[in-house]
Amino acid sequence: MRRVLLKLHKYAGLIFGLLLSLIGISGSLLVFDHAIDETLTPALRSDPNAKLASFDAVIAAAKAAAPSDATINRLYISRAPGSPHTARFPNAAGDGKTVEVSISPDTAEAVAVRVWGEYPMTWLYSFHHDLTAGQTGKYIVGAMGIALLFFSLSGIVIWWPRRGQWRNALRVNRHQGPIRLNYDLHKFIGIVFSILLGMSAFTGISLIFHGPMKAAVNFISPVIELPSPESTFKNTAESPAISADTAVKNAKSVFPDAVLKRIYLPTSATASYQLLFAQAGEAWTNYGASKVWVDQYSGEILASWNPLTAPSGNSFLIWQFPLHSGDALGLGGRWLLVFSGLSPAILFGSGFYLWWKKRQRRINNQRRNAEKNLGSV
Repeated sequence: MRRVLLKLHKYAGLIFGLLLSLIGISGSLLVFDHAIDETLTPALRSDPNAKLASFDAVIAAAKAAAPSDATINRLYISRAPGSPHTARFPNAAGDGKTVEVSISPDTAEAVAVRVWGEYPMTWLYSFHHDLTAGQTGKYIVGAMGIALLFFSLSGIVIWWPRRGQWRNALRVNRHQGPIRLNYDLHKFIGIVFSILLGMSAFTGISLIFHGPMKAAVNFISPVIELPSPESTFKNTAESPAISADTAVKNAKSVFPDAVLKRIYLPTSATASYQLLFAQAGEAWTNYGASKVWVDQYSGEILASWNPLTAPSGNSFLIWQFPLHSGDALGLGGRWLLVFSGLSPAILFGSGFYLWWKKRQRRINNQRRNAEKNLGSV
């Protein structure tokens, strides 16, 4: 069994290793995507201590900066003091592409207008998610997740020391030549990051194949559907639609101690505001999973969703993205994910080196044997 696993582990690694390395490297960079984006684009940064503008002013500035026929559907709230709000306008750039307008949270001025997928960090996200190849690429990435899960599990089985050999199981010999060094590094890095790589692989599979995963979870523990209430159409001169600031104010009454993370604006006459908050104790802190639906005309609270009291099936699904992105792991955990994302490249490099040296040795032996046989004729 162990010998069969070793062959599968080796040859599958040679076939899939390069693509897994690229996906892993992109994932490592995405752990701190917003910080990197603001470093690459300094204009996004503003005074972290300045007084904040109203959301209505921010939305108005975003609309003025976007293409004239574009419709805003959401506003991502500044992730940290000095970071911008980001307004999204789907299908605003042609070919189904989304325009993002970054707005200074203090002056409510547009500081960047960019097409999603065409500036570095969003291109990287697209590559990590679907290789920039749409649905086909998405399924390929999902298959790579399955391969990575296999490597993680098979690597543990192959590495598992026999009785009396535990002392040397994680030793890296630096003075016995490059072949032994690469062999020991491959074992050491593989086993150290196997749990994190397995977690990344499993959560990635869950996100790519969300429908089947949801059905599987529902079979074990019920998954209930979230509410999707609509506003009652009564937009008249006497009863106009409420502002975003009013919607936020009303929604905060449901989660008064939570932090606002996103505002989904009504895009039709019957749609409602949907506001997302992050409560203390949530896994999804950077985006928030606590939701409130507000009637766009009356300001009435139509429904709410509290992930902290959700059924276990829903909770399991909610945890998948924050675990995959490192959002649920804190700063230290996110740095561990950075290094684990780089490890497939190191494992592929060391594994390829060992395979190549073994192949060269076999070819040289065959050549020497052939020359020896010719000499004896």
